[in-house]
Amino acid sequence: MMEELKRQDFKGYFTIEYEADWENNLPQIKESIAYFNRVANDIL
Repeated sequence: MMEELKRQDFKGYFTIEYEADWENNLPQIKESIAYFNRVANDIL
């Protein structure tokens, strides 16, 4: 998917929805962001 978005010169936003562990999900969200950034940097 990331390769296709790059091919199309995508300039939009990504959002994260994480509903598990509602009271303390910030660590998991941070981990998701870090993973996304690693994948995006490998593609871009």
